[in-house]
Amino acid sequence: MPGKFNKGDVSEGILAAAITARFLSKTKTVTNSDVMTIIGQLNKAKKEGSGVTSITKFQSPNAQKRVKDELICKVNLADINMKAFLSKSAYKDRDVMGIVTASVAYANGKYVQEWADMMYNNNQKNIIEVLSEGLLDQTGTKVDLKVRIDGKQAGVGISLKFGDVKQFGQVGGTKWESMLTLFSPLGVKFTKANKDKYIDMLAAKKLAPALTEVYSIAASQMSRKKKKAFATSLSSFMVEHATRGEEDVVLVQLNRAEAHVYDFDVLEQKLTGHTVDVVLSNGRTDKLSTGGYKGGSSIPQIDFMIKDKLLVRIRLKLEGNRVNSKGKRLPLTVRSYIEKGPATTQLITG
Repeated sequence: MPGKFNKGDVSEGILAAAITARFLSKTKTVTNSDVMTIIGQLNKAKKEGSGVTSITKFQSPNAQKRVKDELICKVNLADINMKAFLSKSAYKDRDVMGIVTASVAYANGKYVQEWADMMYNNNQKNIIEVLSEGLLDQTGTKVDLKVRIDGKQAGVGISLKFGDVKQFGQVGGTKWESMLTLFSPLGVKFTKANKDKYIDMLAAKKLAPALTEVYSIAASQMSRKKKKAFATSLSSFMVEHATRGEEDVVLVQLNRAEAHVYDFDVLEQKLTGHTVDVVLSNGRTDKLSTGGYKGGSSIPQIDFMIKDKLLVRIRLKLEGNRVNSKGKRLPLTVRSYIEKGPATTQLITG
């Protein structure tokens, strides 16, 4: 078994291998065994940027057997994750084999099948690239994996999540600008008095009360908005955090040997006719027990509900404000997490 590695990062390579297997067979469904065969045929990785990259070329037939496409699988990972991805021993882990099974389910689904069929039947020589370039792309894209045909993106880009991860977006920091970034897209309008009070509370180290004040104002305003207008702003908010405004991006979640595909672009349509209730509640944190913070440890949370099912949640995550094992003081970090709920899964997964 290789050393400690990140299964979420390794899943990017496994999904790339599964999609490669699908484009290699084109008309046939692929199996776990096909994916393992592809992984076994991938070239050794070479140093590139802050990670290592494996690039392997295959030939893929068309319906006219004399016509063959060039199929390229490119995977970039951190060195330790690449070693795990390419090693046989890592696949003795049940979770890793679950990733293989889930990746096969995606590769055999409609998002890949349509393009594989098209490339098989066009009887043209194409260059098909399956690209998982993780550490190489520093543009802030949400896309972890994409397929490119003759230099142009084919179908959807994939934002990949491994395991039961609910978070799909976040806004960091406690500055007033962070509060605007978080709530303005949801139609919340703050006054100068709101801003001044918030800044004064932060200056007095009343962090939890300050955040509670802003969350409360936002929840109150959102709960009074008209159903249709709010559904539009909420869906736009969720799309932005899921895709960063990029077109043709889906969130693929590989979990328990299953692949769930979240298409946020259809969310506004799916919300039509539904009433979204805004529920403000409180959580607790132990991260304000030192450092002179005042006003208790109760922090706010906003749930957006469809009947009794959670659609999306905005919750605070506080970390740091402690001394680590080396005696170094770690500063407090505050993030507002955006997390999907069961109603999101029900509405937009395919």
